[in-house]
Amino acid sequence: MKLSEAKDFERILEEVREELERGIRYPKILAELRPQDLIDIFERLDSDERRRLAAIIPDNIYVEIISRLPQQILLDVIKVIGPARLARIVVDLPPDEVADLLVKLPPTYRRALIKELPLWKLEEVKPLLAYPPESAGGVMTTRIPIFHYSQLVDEAVKEFVIRLKFEEYETSRYIYVVDDEGKLIGVVDVKVFLTSPRNKKLKEIMTRNFVAVKASMDQEEVIKIVVKYDLDEVPVVDENGKLLGAISADDLMDVIVAEASEDIVKFGGMPKIREPYLTARIVELVRKRAVWLIFLYLTEAVTISILSFYEKVLASVIALSFFIPLLTDTGGNAGSQSATLVIRSLATGEIRFSDIPRIIIKESTTSLLLGLILSPLAFTLSYSIAHIINVSIVVSLAIILVVFVASMIGALLPLIAARVGIDPAVISAPLITTIADSIGLTLYFTLAIIILGIKF
Repeated sequence: MKLSEAKDFERILEEVREELERGIRYPKILAELRPQDLIDIFERLDSDERRRLAAIIPDNIYVEIISRLPQQILLDVIKVIGPARLARIVVDLPPDEVADLLVKLPPTYRRALIKELPLWKLEEVKPLLAYPPESAGGVMTTRIPIFHYSQLVDEAVKEFVIRLKFEEYETSRYIYVVDDEGKLIGVVDVKVFLTSPRNKKLKEIMTRNFVAVKASMDQEEVIKIVVKYDLDEVPVVDENGKLLGAISADDLMDVIVAEASEDIVKFGGMPKIREPYLTARIVELVRKRAVWLIFLYLTEAVTISILSFYEKVLASVIALSFFIPLLTDTGGNAGSQSATLVIRSLATGEIRFSDIPRIIIKESTTSLLLGLILSPLAFTLSYSIAHIINVSIVVSLAIILVVFVASMIGALLPLIAARVGIDPAVISAPLITTIADSIGLTLYFTLAIIILGIKF
């Protein structure tokens, strides 16, 4: 049974709790679930229940889930199973997963685990720890099929099959061909590799037209390359072109999900949160969210200042105040739409800073057409409420300008941010809305002064 498809999740969770309370060696219901689904169970148990469950899970199940456990749950588990047992579990993990696990652990636990790990495992993991966790080097695996260019296909195939049987490879999409210095000089599709004449040398069947990434490259840039060239596996090299490893298809999927999640969180105006929501500490959530909320609160003071500045205009025609929420919300939504499209295009590598002229033309045309579509609706709505023709004209013209300005801000701010080295996702919807509100209200009141002839 797959937990994510179970309609009676609460019943399953309650049954797990009851069986843990009764001291059952291994709750029967858990045996019916996939190992990965245990993470959902862990996240919904309290700390005491979590530790009781951690004590009875077999090592072979931990091999499937230990590197994917959220940090807080991982710490609870380690306190129960201890560093020695953790080391026995970790030995069976791929080196990239061991590296990820070590990065998650606090220094004390990390040192304890390293002390228990065999030397050969540490040597396997060490190259991956030399790179930041979110770089190509940090997410690659070193367990890949590497052969010298002078080897015969027959010889290489025999070695490949044997190593594959012993699960020494984490990737099997390509065969990587290197020269005497270990530099990547070609790749061979595994189908071509297995079906090529056995008396040929690898240099005769390899393709030199391959895409590789530098180990220091940020994983977000890696994803752009993967999407652009439609790759399902990508080799990783050092600055001199020496082959270090490869990023497998499953790791690429993990990176894509991680980057998408990070951008969504940032676009909501929050720093990155590594923990799932259910296991994140309240103190951490408050700390992460408070700074941005304070910043936005202070920036909204600009909007208040604008309203205060145009107090006489509002006092002269009270009806103008009715439509402020309509204008600000519409502007904020338009700006967020533009920003979302641009940030997505930046993330996939579709656009660059040099495309600004084309983006300005496209976004200005699009936003003006959107404004013209909304303008009659704004006129009709405002007239049905205020019954003042001139006010309705102000509102209908203001909606065009507000949508135009907000859309341009939403499109250009992420590009400028990327240019100066700031993550475009940080130019989030709340910030764009705040800026658009300030400019939109100024335009609205300026139009009101001109069209209504208000002395100011």
